[in-house]
Amino acid sequence: MKYGELNLGQIEAIINKLGGMEGVMRFLQGETTVTAPVRTWNTWKTIQLGTHRTTNALCSALKAAGNKISDWANDILGKTSLAKTETEIDLVKVTVAELGFQYGARYEDIIVSAKELGLDYCPAEVGPQLRLQYQD
Repeated sequence: MKYGELNLGQIEAIINKLGGMEGVMRFLQGETTVTAPVRTWNTWKTIQLGTHRTTNALCSALKAAGNKISDWANDILGKTSLAKTETEIDLVKVTVAELGFQYGARYEDIIVSAKELGLDYCPAEVGPQLRLQYQD
């Protein structure tokens, strides 16, 4: 029976979640069970999305706040989708080690681990809104 192929990053994540090799041995000997970790993340910043109806309005607000926007960045901003209604979003800072990888990992493995721990991608609007709402 084939369960799929695991890559080294996924195997390392499993070992780390079991508490290292000692935890793996305890698990294999039936001394411990695995439960999903309950993790709460400390909010780094809270921002509002959907504060501008159009990307032009958001771009104008950024410029009015003293931000310079290159032609390339302006093109990207023009393609950014904005939230339709005002929404508050909490941002967290997480290290690769906090996601279960002591020695680094591939991007795909980081994303899988982050999603398993309840994290998700930031919408594209977060970058410009963060710059606008936190000038420091």
